[in-house]
Amino acid sequence: MEARKDWTEASIDRVEATKDWRKARMDDEWHESVSLGKHRKDVRNRSRRSVRQIGLTHAFSAVWTVNYAILRAAVNYPEPDKSVELQLDVRTKGWIQNFGGASIDKASATKELKRIPSWRREDVFQNVMLRMLKDSPEHALVILDAAMSFPLFTPSDFALTESLVLLSSIFLAKVDTPDPLKLDTIHRLACKYFQQYQMSDARSPQVPQAINYLLVKHCDEPQIDQLLKAIGTHNAFLTVNTQLQIMTKFIEWGRITAALDVLRGIAISGHDLTADRVQSVCVRLLRTRFGHDDWYNVHLNIMAQMLEMGVRPNLILYNTILLNAAEAGDFKMVWHGYDLAKENGLKPDTHTYAILFKAARLSNDSDALDQITHEANETGILAEDQRLVTELLYAIHAIEHVKSHPEARRVRYPQAPGVFTTLLQTFKKYFDTRIFQELGILEVGLDPDIAKPPPSSRAVGIMLLEYLSRNRNSPRLSYIYTRYLSLICQNHPIIAPLAETDHIPNAFLTAWGRIHGRPDLLSLCCVVIQNMLEPPPTAVPLQIAKPTVQTWGILSAAYIHHGQPAAAEKILAVMKQKGMVLNQITWNSIIRGYAALQDIERTVDAVRRMEMEGFETDGFTLEGLGKVRDRGALMEALRKTMAEDVEEGNREGRDREEVMDGVGGDEGVRE
Repeated sequence: MEARKDWTEASIDRVEATKDWRKARMDDEWHESVSLGKHRKDVRNRSRRSVRQIGLTHAFSAVWTVNYAILRAAVNYPEPDKSVELQLDVRTKGWIQNFGGASIDKASATKELKRIPSWRREDVFQNVMLRMLKDSPEHALVILDAAMSFPLFTPSDFALTESLVLLSSIFLAKVDTPDPLKLDTIHRLACKYFQQYQMSDARSPQVPQAINYLLVKHCDEPQIDQLLKAIGTHNAFLTVNTQLQIMTKFIEWGRITAALDVLRGIAISGHDLTADRVQSVCVRLLRTRFGHDDWYNVHLNIMAQMLEMGVRPNLILYNTILLNAAEAGDFKMVWHGYDLAKENGLKPDTHTYAILFKAARLSNDSDALDQITHEANETGILAEDQRLVTELLYAIHAIEHVKSHPEARRVRYPQAPGVFTTLLQTFKKYFDTRIFQELGILEVGLDPDIAKPPPSSRAVGIMLLEYLSRNRNSPRLSYIYTRYLSLICQNHPIIAPLAETDHIPNAFLTAWGRIHGRPDLLSLCCVVIQNMLEPPPTAVPLQIAKPTVQTWGILSAAYIHHGQPAAAEKILAVMKQKGMVLNQITWNSIIRGYAALQDIERTVDAVRRMEMEGFETDGFTLEGLGKVRDRGALMEALRKTMAEDVEEGNREGRDREEVMDGVGGDEGVRE
């Protein structure tokens, strides 16, 4: 009892001390008011404003902290779990009912805020928001909008920002396309937050990064510009991840300068530019063409600026530089960049060697191909990666054809008796050759190395295409396909899995479609398509590949090659009905076929349709147009379509000038 009495007396003493402190403070304010000629009420109001200015309104709130933690733990996005119980102030029950009306809007919410006594607004606002966040997030968003627009009340920092976080999670997270009105409201409130909290001290307002991330993810270009303007005006903090996300958006919109400015800001902040996440976005920046005809020089300029900022390329970024140079035909840069990568201690990987094989193929450099092949063998990478071996076969295939036909700049599948033998030598080093024995291409007596892995379907397609093209007059061509189909039906362990892609059927279609004087083979092309659409019964169910865009395009080109353009156009119509979009390779094949037929009208129309699909003319397009013998008529037809498109305001008309330059100039493609 004595201990309890002592504790009670101590509590009374603390209360009395608090009263004395409050009385002393009020006396100080009174004397200050007398010296300034103000009423004590004004002093109290001024004192309250000064407290807000120094940030003490962001103090701890037990009601908010406890209940917000309950909400964060119980919310199951995008639908909140309404079974949780909140521990709210019972004195705010009436206000909660008023704000929770079915017809609540911004105007009525503002009206309710006015009715709340100023000294109770913060407490009521917190309790109302907690209840609405649980029961009706839509109402919570409306109330928050009204509170931030109400001139006589500024919500506390923690209640405002945490409400925005929860509402953003509910309406913006885990959705591909959020409600545009809710997105616009959250975006507007985030921007208003910066404008409303221009503090007099050094403290900068901060919107939680979760909100920034979701806004950048979903907002359109003008909205992000407005958000960044507000962030930049008040020097708010953005994490590197959010900045990289913004940079990615700018890349998608083709805003090179803005993307580089973001990267420059990251560099100035002292962040590690060798981090994978930074280098990954740099790779995206360097692989985007931005619609520039002179894209390679644009990328060289971008890379120069990156190096000035302090970006030191990792292997992935080096591979991107090499790939751009190879595709642009700057092979000197490819080999120089490869040497620099090795000097900087970077070890080439599968992608590096694949890019180098591509560069050797495009430059028809057999010496470089031999050197890179030797290095890839020394590291052991070549033997471990089937895709890399396939790229090597493709490169050998292209270079050997050029060596066999030096008068042709690029001929895909001419008769070259030695090419298949050369390919087979490489094929034997890395793959099991039993598939060619089963198809009757190699003698059964040869001893295959069964310890080697089975080949990829693309590798077999390259080999098969070369063999069929070389033996175009052989009566066994149809037998090879019949045998292939029979082995699929028997679920052959090596051959059956090859039917899951379109490479083997495409090889048959390409080879047969180019052989003149064999109408039986053109008929077999339709059989190949039919067997892909309606596969024959197999011993074990297989996922046999359906005709792809490439498959239909090859068939269309075959009919053009055989002088049946009407049938080819029907195939293109079928593709359109199936929702397929032709790629540039297919368009170039069609243009080449019409040009070889000397059908100028269809040739120019195909060029026009290709450009309308968003593809630009390239070297292969010009090569195909070079098949037209009457250059004057071709130029006139191009001029006519260009004038029509320019009159209609189409960009394709302006692009047609480049086609005319390529066809009519001294550097035009040979026939």
